[in-house]
Amino acid sequence: MAKKQFKFDGLVKQAEQQNKESTDFIRQNIAIDEELQKFIPPLLDEEFKLLEDNILKDGCRDALIVWEQDNGTYILIDGHNRYQICQKHNLLFKVQIVNFDDTEAAKDWMILNQLGKRNVTEEAKAYLRGLQYKQEKKRTGGTGLNQYNKDEFAKDAERTAERLAAQHKVSEKTIRSDEKFAEAMDKITFGNERLKWDMLNRKVKFGKVALTNMSGEPEDVLLQIGQKMVEGKGFRESINVVKRVEKKPTKKDKFKGKKEIPTNYIPLEITNPHVLADEDKNMKIMGLKDKIVDDFIAVVNQQDKEALERLREYLDELEDLLFEER
Repeated sequence: MAKKQFKFDGLVKQAEQQNKESTDFIRQNIAIDEELQKFIPPLLDEEFKLLEDNILKDGCRDALIVWEQDNGTYILIDGHNRYQICQKHNLLFKVQIVNFDDTEAAKDWMILNQLGKRNVTEEAKAYLRGLQYKQEKKRTGGTGLNQYNKDEFAKDAERTAERLAAQHKVSEKTIRSDEKFAEAMDKITFGNERLKWDMLNRKVKFGKVALTNMSGEPEDVLLQIGQKMVEGKGFRESINVVKRVEKKPTKKDKFKGKKEIPTNYIPLEITNPHVLADEDKNMKIMGLKDKIVDDFIAVVNQQDKEALERLREYLDELEDLLFEER
């Protein structure tokens, strides 16, 4: 009996040694794919320092997710910040191998993994859903459209939107809007992952609806707006600088010369000297006031969530106008 126990113990130790050698080999052959790394939100310096302190104190408790390649390397899929810290301090870490059919499947996994994490902002969720929709459409419909397959592609896209809407418990309209939002976000932050994730994590203020509506703008225009934001200008100020937005007639202008004014029109008297001194700012505030009133009524009476989102953006714009540096 003792011999059998000794033999069993020896097999266990041998298996443990093989596992250790295998894990060491994986650790030494981890590779970073820059395209996939873009799906990982970068941490601010203070956030990275906090994670570093926690790992130094408690160790790297969560396994890093890697994708085994035929050439003997292991592409890092999740745990980029932890990997950097462990490499810096020569710390051991666990690994978990997850296999994918191709890079697109790996992207899908990473998108869903990010969506499943805690404290994901609504902006980040919308962006990730938009990326997922684009990924799914690419897979089902291909990239080459012609007169023979575009109708079928449209049907596939419709089915995909319907399925993702059910998966994420949102409307199909939201999924399609998320795609436009993701496209505009990628254009405005092209090559600047820090700006992108700062916007998505609400560290840089911007109007989500406004940006979504700009998805059809030329890439160079959106890129210039993003560059102005990097320079420290606000989102709306950057738009005005790049596009030189012209004044739009307000609701008050529309009522000039008319005897009857709608009952929901609320007169507004501006007494702020800084506003009075700036005619352009005055006009913008008057226009915002009407939009705010209209959407406020829609939110209260109709429980319109889209109106609520617009209302938040109008209030942000009002804050920018009133409290920008003078």
